[in-house]
Parts: sequence; C-alpha cells; structure tokens
Amino acid sequence: MKTDTCGKIRLLLVDYSDGVLSADQTRQVAAHLAQCAACREELRLLEHSLALAREVWNEAATSEPFAVCNKPLAVTRRISRRTLVWIGGAVAACAVLIILLFYRPPQPKAEIDVMEYIAREERSARLAASVQFLADQPRLAQYKEDAENYLKQNYAGTTAVRMLEKQQTTSQ
Repeated sequence: MKTDTCGKIRLLLVDYSDGVLSADQTRQVAAHLAQCAACREELRLLEHSLALAREVWNEAATSEPFAVCNKPLAVTRRISRRTLVWIGGAVAACAVLIILLFYRPPQPKAEIDVMEYIAREERSARLAASVQFLADQPRLAQYKEDAENYLKQNYAGTTAVRMLEKQQTTSQ
C-alpha cells in the first residue's frame, strides 16, 4: 500500500519506535501499520537497525579505550560481512554527497573573456569607423555627435574610443 500517507508515516516511524509521539499520532501510525505491510517492514528494519546500533554503542561504552590496539590481532573481534556492507554503503553515500555538494565542473572562463573582449573591440571599431565616415558629411553632424556619445558611453576603454578621443584632442 504505497500512498502519500506512507511517506508521512515513515517520517514518524523513528519517534513511534522510541515512543515519543503524542497519543493521537501513535493511534494514526498504529492504524496505518495494521493495514500497510510495506510500512510494517520498514518499521521492522528500523527497529533492527536501532537494536544493532544500541548493541555497538553499549559494547563501545563498556570496553576499555584502545583495548583493541593492545590485543593481539587474532583475539580482536571480527566484523561481520553484513556490518562491512553497511559501513561501505554509508561511506559511499557520504562520498557521493560530498561530490554532489562540492564538485563544480571546470569552466573555460578565460576563453570566454577573450572572445567577449575581441567582439567588444570589433563592435567599437566598426562604430568608430562609421563616426569617421559621418565626419565628412556636414548634413549628418547631429547623427555623428549622437554616435560619438553612444560609442564613448557604451565602449569606454576600447582602442577605438581611445583613438577617437586622441583625434578629437589633436584637431582642437
């Protein structure tokens, strides 16, 4: 029975297992578990995992610090294959999460910047050439002045604008 209710119930299973839900929530979860085999199985697996965690926690709390380091290798407790699979899965999941969070593919930024610079210089050179052409046409003087202002405002710092400004200062 996979429904939206299952997703909501699964969020409550840990608290249900620990017995910290309100009476109303406990009744809702119990009623759903009575009808849903998938959620019952999830609760069973969760309780099994919690029991294993408690066992490991209790064993670690009662053991002497660094006791494993002081024992000969043959005496140390062997880790079961199932535990190794769980640990390997957890490590793999953490590695994937770290990669997803921090990996950024390399961007060819320098190439993009150079291409933008070249295109900007080219546009400003064309506009400057048209301004020079208009300088020879007395009836287009206002258009020439507007084109110069546009060029200076939008393409300041380009080679064409510097040359245009240099020509204007030498002609005055």
